[in-house]
Amino acid sequence: MGKELVQIEFETFIVSCSLLPESRNRLVAEALHWEADYMLWMDADHVFPCDALLRLLGRSKLVVGCNYARRFSPTSPTASILTGDKPDLVWTTKEKADANEIEEVSHFGLGLCLVDMRVYDLLDQKASEDGKKHFWPLFTIPAKPDGIGCIGEDVHYFRLIKEAGIPVYIDHGLSWEVGHLSDCILTNAHAEIQKDQWLEFCKQDKFKRD
Repeated sequence: MGKELVQIEFETFIVSCSLLPESRNRLVAEALHWEADYMLWMDADHVFPCDALLRLLGRSKLVVGCNYARRFSPTSPTASILTGDKPDLVWTTKEKADANEIEEVSHFGLGLCLVDMRVYDLLDQKASEDGKKHFWPLFTIPAKPDGIGCIGEDVHYFRLIKEAGIPVYIDHGLSWEVGHLSDCILTNAHAEIQKDQWLEFCKQDKFKRD
């Protein structure tokens, strides 16, 4: 049998909106309308290797993305694992990166993340089982129980995904090569070096960081 050629189509969706959750909701709606097979989240304030998409596709996961440094000083990674109600940060180390590890987490930042669009079929099924008409909004910024802080829109998104029984992964190898643009480009190398400073900062910070 001859090999059948597959034509790959790409479409870029850009939304201009002052509300980040609204922008992300509209981007998903655009991708669903276009009947995409995959959606690659790429925030404009990140740098990453040119083969990032191929490497994420190669992981063969419904949701897989990158852990990266926050734009704080001292900095820390965005990925966390929930232990009860408490988030514990997941650190992308040089050792994990060199081993090209992949790790299941509870949530991470959406700066670079590949989502198989079948995820939304599963979210729709979960909404129906829960007696809801639909799964929207995917992104919102709810208040924390203390009424002071807020939960990030990406954390809320991943909670919905996890509640639907879909695991979420980070690619440590690729994560090590992702940079977050600030006054300087922050990487996981900075986060690892500043880990003790970050933990000390959290002890003094009345607004607990996720």
